[in-house]
Amino acid sequence: MLNIIMSYLRNKNVYKFSPKDMFMHFYSSGVKLPKVYEVTKKNNYFLLKIGDEQLYWPSKFSYIDLPWLYSEIFDNFNLNPHSYNFPSIDFENINWAIDGGACEGFFSIFAQNANINKIIAIEPISELKDSLVETFNNFYPDREFKVILGALGEKEEKLNISFSANNIAESKFTDNTNNTREVDVYTLDKIFNMEDIKDGSGIIKMDIEGAEMDALKGAVNVMKKYKPILLVAVYHSYMNAIECRDIIKQANPEYKIEFRGIHSYYKNEPGRPMMLYAY
Repeated sequence: MLNIIMSYLRNKNVYKFSPKDMFMHFYSSGVKLPKVYEVTKKNNYFLLKIGDEQLYWPSKFSYIDLPWLYSEIFDNFNLNPHSYNFPSIDFENINWAIDGGACEGFFSIFAQNANINKIIAIEPISELKDSLVETFNNFYPDREFKVILGALGEKEEKLNISFSANNIAESKFTDNTNNTREVDVYTLDKIFNMEDIKDGSGIIKMDIEGAEMDALKGAVNVMKKYKPILLVAVYHSYMNAIECRDIIKQANPEYKIEFRGIHSYYKNEPGRPMMLYAY
Protein backbone atom coordinates (compact mmCIF):
# COMPACT_ATOMS: atom_id res chain seq x y z
CA MET A 1 0.00 0.00 0.00
CA LEU A 2 2.87 2.40 0.79
CA ASN A 3 4.26 1.84 -2.73
CA ILE A 4 0.90 2.91 -4.21
CA ILE A 5 0.80 6.10 -2.13
CA MET A 6 4.41 6.98 -2.98
CA SER A 7 3.71 6.30 -6.66
CA TYR A 8 0.83 8.75 -6.56
CA LEU A 9 2.93 11.43 -4.81
CA ARG A 10 5.76 11.03 -7.34
CA ASN A 11 3.30 11.52 -10.18
CA LYS A 12 3.64 15.36 -10.17
CA ASN A 13 -0.02 15.74 -11.18
CA VAL A 14 0.60 14.67 -14.79
CA TYR A 15 -1.90 11.83 -14.41
CA LYS A 16 -4.98 11.65 -12.21
CA PHE A 17 -5.70 8.22 -10.74
CA SER A 18 -9.06 7.16 -9.36
CA PRO A 19 -9.62 5.13 -6.18
CA LYS A 20 -10.50 2.23 -8.49
CA ASP A 21 -7.12 2.55 -10.24
CA MET A 22 -5.41 2.41 -6.84
CA PHE A 23 -7.46 -0.61 -5.77
CA MET A 24 -6.60 -2.49 -8.97
CA HIS A 25 -2.92 -1.67 -8.53
CA PHE A 26 -2.96 -3.05 -5.01
CA TYR A 27 -4.91 -6.14 -6.08
CA SER A 28 -2.81 -6.93 -9.15
CA SER A 29 0.47 -6.68 -7.22
CA GLY A 30 -0.57 -9.77 -5.25
CA VAL A 31 -2.73 -11.60 -7.78
CA LYS A 32 -2.46 -15.38 -7.84
CA LEU A 33 -1.24 -16.46 -11.25
CA PRO A 34 -2.34 -19.64 -13.03
CA LYS A 35 0.04 -22.54 -13.56
CA VAL A 36 1.36 -23.66 -16.92
CA TYR A 37 1.11 -27.37 -17.74
CA GLU A 38 3.04 -29.16 -20.48
CA VAL A 39 0.48 -31.40 -22.16
CA THR A 40 2.80 -32.85 -24.76
CA LYS A 41 5.62 -31.97 -27.12
CA LYS A 42 5.08 -31.93 -30.88
CA ASN A 43 8.05 -31.36 -33.17
CA ASN A 44 9.54 -28.04 -32.00
CA TYR A 45 6.58 -27.03 -29.85
CA PHE A 46 5.16 -27.63 -26.42
CA LEU A 47 1.41 -27.94 -26.22
CA LEU A 48 0.68 -25.97 -23.08
CA LYS A 49 -2.44 -25.62 -20.96
CA ILE A 50 -2.93 -22.50 -18.87
CA GLY A 51 -6.22 -21.55 -17.28
CA ASP A 52 -8.97 -22.43 -19.73
CA GLU A 53 -6.80 -22.21 -22.84
CA GLN A 54 -4.38 -24.40 -24.77
CA LEU A 55 -1.69 -23.15 -27.11
CA TYR A 56 1.46 -24.19 -28.89
CA TRP A 57 4.71 -22.60 -27.77
CA PRO A 58 8.26 -22.91 -29.20
CA SER A 59 10.17 -25.37 -27.03
CA LYS A 60 13.36 -23.29 -27.41
CA PHE A 61 11.77 -20.35 -25.53
CA SER A 62 11.03 -20.08 -21.82
CA TYR A 63 7.34 -19.83 -20.93
CA ILE A 64 7.98 -18.28 -17.53
CA ASP A 65 6.11 -15.07 -18.50
CA LEU A 66 2.97 -16.80 -19.78
CA PRO A 67 1.07 -16.71 -16.44
CA TRP A 68 1.40 -12.90 -16.32
CA LEU A 69 0.42 -12.57 -19.97
CA TYR A 70 -2.61 -14.80 -19.42
CA SER A 71 -3.65 -12.75 -16.39
CA GLU A 72 -3.36 -9.49 -18.35
CA ILE A 73 -5.77 -10.76 -20.99
CA PHE A 74 -8.26 -12.95 -19.17
CA ASP A 75 -8.57 -11.68 -15.59
CA ASN A 76 -11.81 -9.96 -14.58
CA PHE A 77 -12.06 -6.42 -15.99
CA ASN A 78 -12.95 -4.89 -12.62
CA LEU A 79 -9.77 -6.27 -11.05
CA ASN A 80 -7.37 -6.17 -14.00
CA PRO A 81 -5.71 -2.82 -14.87
CA HIS A 82 -4.38 -4.26 -18.14
CA SER A 83 -7.70 -5.65 -19.39
CA TYR A 84 -8.75 -5.36 -23.04
CA ASN A 85 -12.33 -6.34 -22.21
CA PHE A 86 -13.49 -2.72 -22.26
CA PRO A 87 -17.22 -2.48 -21.42
CA SER A 88 -17.85 0.23 -24.04
CA ILE A 89 -17.03 -2.25 -26.81
CA ASP A 90 -20.05 -3.89 -28.41
CA PHE A 91 -18.36 -7.16 -29.34
CA GLU A 92 -21.44 -8.36 -31.20
CA ASN A 93 -20.77 -5.70 -33.83
CA ILE A 94 -16.99 -6.16 -34.08
CA ASN A 95 -16.03 -7.69 -37.43
CA TRP A 96 -12.26 -7.80 -37.21
CA ALA A 97 -9.34 -7.48 -34.79
CA ILE A 98 -5.66 -6.65 -35.28
CA ASP A 99 -3.37 -8.09 -32.60
CA GLY A 100 -0.27 -5.88 -32.59
CA GLY A 101 2.54 -7.67 -30.78
CA ALA A 102 0.74 -11.02 -30.78
CA CYS A 103 3.49 -13.05 -29.04
CA GLU A 104 1.81 -16.10 -27.49
CA GLY A 105 -1.57 -15.17 -28.99
CA PHE A 106 -3.73 -14.71 -25.88
CA PHE A 107 -5.37 -11.57 -27.27
CA SER A 108 -6.09 -13.37 -30.56
CA ILE A 109 -7.67 -16.18 -28.53
CA PHE A 110 -9.64 -13.59 -26.55
CA ALA A 111 -10.86 -12.12 -29.85
CA GLN A 112 -12.01 -15.46 -31.17
CA ASN A 113 -13.74 -16.21 -27.84
CA ALA A 114 -15.63 -12.94 -28.42
CA ASN A 115 -16.77 -14.36 -31.79
CA ILE A 116 -14.72 -11.97 -33.89
CA ASN A 117 -14.41 -13.77 -37.19
CA LYS A 118 -11.41 -12.06 -38.81
CA ILE A 119 -8.22 -11.84 -36.74
CA ILE A 120 -4.91 -10.50 -38.03
CA ALA A 121 -1.89 -11.00 -35.76
CA ILE A 122 1.32 -9.00 -36.19
CA GLU A 123 4.37 -10.77 -34.78
CA PRO A 124 8.08 -10.12 -35.56
CA ILE A 125 9.55 -13.38 -34.17
CA SER A 126 9.25 -16.17 -36.74
CA GLU A 127 9.08 -19.00 -34.17
CA LEU A 128 6.14 -17.29 -32.47
CA LYS A 129 4.45 -16.72 -35.83
CA ASP A 130 4.67 -20.45 -36.53
CA SER A 131 3.33 -21.40 -33.09
CA LEU A 132 0.40 -19.00 -33.51
CA VAL A 133 -0.51 -20.71 -36.78
CA GLU A 134 -0.22 -24.10 -35.07
CA THR A 135 -2.50 -22.99 -32.24
CA PHE A 136 -5.24 -21.64 -34.48
CA ASN A 137 -5.04 -24.48 -37.00
CA ASN A 138 -5.55 -27.01 -34.22
CA PHE A 139 -8.00 -25.27 -31.88
CA TYR A 140 -9.82 -22.58 -33.87
CA PRO A 141 -9.92 -23.76 -37.50
CA ASP A 142 -13.26 -22.03 -38.17
CA ARG A 143 -11.78 -18.54 -37.68
CA GLU A 144 -10.30 -16.39 -40.43
CA PHE A 145 -6.85 -16.04 -38.88
CA LYS A 146 -3.66 -14.66 -40.41
CA VAL A 147 -0.24 -13.88 -39.00
CA ILE A 148 1.93 -11.21 -40.62
CA LEU A 149 5.62 -11.68 -39.83
CA GLY A 150 6.76 -8.19 -38.96
CA ALA A 151 6.37 -5.24 -36.61
CA LEU A 152 4.31 -2.06 -36.53
CA GLY A 153 5.86 1.36 -37.03
CA GLU A 154 5.64 4.85 -38.50
CA LYS A 155 6.97 3.89 -41.94
CA GLU A 156 7.82 0.84 -43.97
CA GLU A 157 11.42 -0.12 -43.36
CA LYS A 158 13.66 -2.79 -41.88
CA LEU A 159 14.79 -2.50 -38.26
CA ASN A 160 16.64 -4.64 -35.74
CA ILE A 161 14.72 -6.18 -32.89
CA SER A 162 16.35 -7.50 -29.72
CA PHE A 163 15.15 -10.74 -28.20
CA SER A 164 15.96 -13.24 -25.50
CA ALA A 165 14.78 -16.83 -25.30
CA ASN A 166 14.22 -16.27 -21.57
CA ASN A 167 12.01 -13.16 -21.99
CA ILE A 168 10.74 -13.34 -25.55
CA ALA A 169 7.68 -11.19 -24.73
CA GLU A 170 9.97 -8.19 -24.16
CA SER A 171 11.41 -8.16 -27.69
CA LYS A 172 11.76 -4.59 -28.97
CA PHE A 173 13.49 -2.35 -31.49
CA THR A 174 17.15 -1.59 -30.81
CA ASP A 175 20.12 0.15 -32.39
CA ASN A 176 22.42 -2.59 -31.12
CA THR A 177 23.44 -5.56 -33.23
CA ASN A 178 23.94 -8.21 -30.53
CA ASN A 179 21.19 -10.83 -30.21
CA THR A 180 19.05 -9.08 -32.80
CA ARG A 181 17.10 -9.92 -35.92
CA GLU A 182 16.20 -7.72 -38.83
CA VAL A 183 12.43 -7.45 -39.23
CA ASP A 184 10.07 -5.86 -41.72
CA VAL A 185 8.14 -2.89 -40.35
CA TYR A 186 4.61 -2.21 -41.60
CA THR A 187 2.33 0.73 -41.04
CA LEU A 188 -1.26 0.06 -40.07
CA ASP A 189 -2.28 2.16 -43.07
CA LYS A 190 -0.42 -0.36 -45.25
CA ILE A 191 -1.94 -3.37 -43.47
CA PHE A 192 -5.44 -2.01 -44.05
CA ASN A 193 -4.67 -1.89 -47.76
CA MET A 194 -3.02 -5.32 -47.76
CA GLU A 195 -5.96 -6.95 -46.00
CA ASP A 196 -8.62 -4.92 -47.81
CA ILE A 197 -10.17 -3.61 -44.58
CA LYS A 198 -12.71 -0.98 -45.53
CA ASP A 199 -14.65 -0.29 -42.36
CA GLY A 200 -14.10 0.82 -38.78
CA SER A 201 -16.05 -1.98 -37.12
CA GLY A 202 -12.94 -3.46 -35.58
CA ILE A 203 -10.34 -3.34 -32.81
CA ILE A 204 -6.64 -2.60 -32.97
CA LYS A 205 -4.71 -3.84 -29.94
CA MET A 206 -1.10 -2.76 -29.34
CA ASP A 207 1.37 -3.90 -26.72
CA ILE A 208 4.66 -3.44 -28.54
CA GLU A 209 7.20 -2.48 -25.90
CA GLY A 210 7.26 1.28 -26.34
CA ALA A 211 6.77 1.45 -30.12
CA GLU A 212 3.09 2.35 -29.75
CA MET A 213 3.60 6.03 -30.64
CA ASP A 214 5.31 5.19 -33.93
CA ALA A 215 2.65 2.59 -34.73
CA LEU A 216 -0.07 5.20 -34.19
CA LYS A 217 1.77 7.67 -36.44
CA GLY A 218 1.64 4.96 -39.09
CA ALA A 219 -2.14 4.69 -38.65
CA VAL A 220 -3.16 8.33 -39.17
CA ASN A 221 -5.19 7.61 -42.30
CA VAL A 222 -6.87 4.62 -40.64
CA MET A 223 -7.85 6.66 -37.59
CA LYS A 224 -9.01 9.59 -39.69
CA LYS A 225 -11.06 7.57 -42.19
CA TYR A 226 -12.34 4.55 -40.21
CA LYS A 227 -11.99 5.38 -36.48
CA PRO A 228 -11.50 1.79 -35.23
CA ILE A 229 -11.42 1.09 -31.50
CA LEU A 230 -7.87 1.31 -30.12
CA LEU A 231 -6.66 -0.69 -27.13
CA VAL A 232 -3.12 0.44 -26.35
CA ALA A 233 -0.68 -0.50 -23.58
CA VAL A 234 0.91 2.81 -22.56
CA TYR A 235 3.02 1.94 -19.53
CA HIS A 236 6.41 1.39 -21.15
CA SER A 237 7.56 4.98 -20.51
CA TYR A 238 6.19 7.72 -18.30
CA MET A 239 4.81 10.04 -21.00
CA ASN A 240 3.57 7.36 -23.40
CA ALA A 241 -0.08 7.73 -22.44
CA ILE A 242 -0.13 11.45 -23.17
CA GLU A 243 1.90 11.06 -26.36
CA CYS A 244 -0.44 8.34 -27.66
CA ARG A 245 -3.50 10.40 -26.72
CA ASP A 246 -2.19 13.45 -28.59
CA ILE A 247 -1.37 11.47 -31.75
CA ILE A 248 -4.85 9.93 -31.78
CA LYS A 249 -6.65 13.22 -31.13
CA GLN A 250 -4.65 15.00 -33.81
CA ALA A 251 -5.56 12.30 -36.34
CA ASN A 252 -9.23 12.26 -35.38
CA PRO A 253 -10.62 14.65 -32.73
CA GLU A 254 -13.84 12.61 -32.55
CA TYR A 255 -12.15 9.89 -30.51
CA LYS A 256 -13.10 9.58 -26.86
CA ILE A 257 -10.08 8.52 -24.81
CA GLU A 258 -9.80 6.95 -21.37
CA PHE A 259 -6.76 5.97 -19.32
CA ARG A 260 -6.88 3.07 -16.88
CA GLY A 261 -4.81 1.49 -14.16
CA ILE A 262 -1.48 2.38 -12.58
CA HIS A 263 1.92 1.00 -13.54
CA SER A 264 4.38 1.45 -10.69
CA TYR A 265 6.00 -1.77 -9.54
CA TYR A 266 9.62 -0.67 -9.13
CA LYS A 267 11.36 1.51 -6.57
CA ASN A 268 11.15 5.25 -7.28
CA GLU A 269 9.05 4.63 -10.40
CA PRO A 270 6.40 7.36 -10.87
CA GLY A 271 2.97 5.97 -11.59
CA ARG A 272 1.54 6.17 -15.09
CA PRO A 273 -1.50 4.59 -16.76
CA MET A 274 -1.42 0.99 -17.90
CA MET A 275 -3.95 1.24 -20.72
CA LEU A 276 -5.45 3.70 -23.17
CA TYR A 277 -8.87 3.07 -24.71
CA ALA A 278 -9.92 5.15 -27.72
CA TYR A 279 -13.39 4.73 -29.21
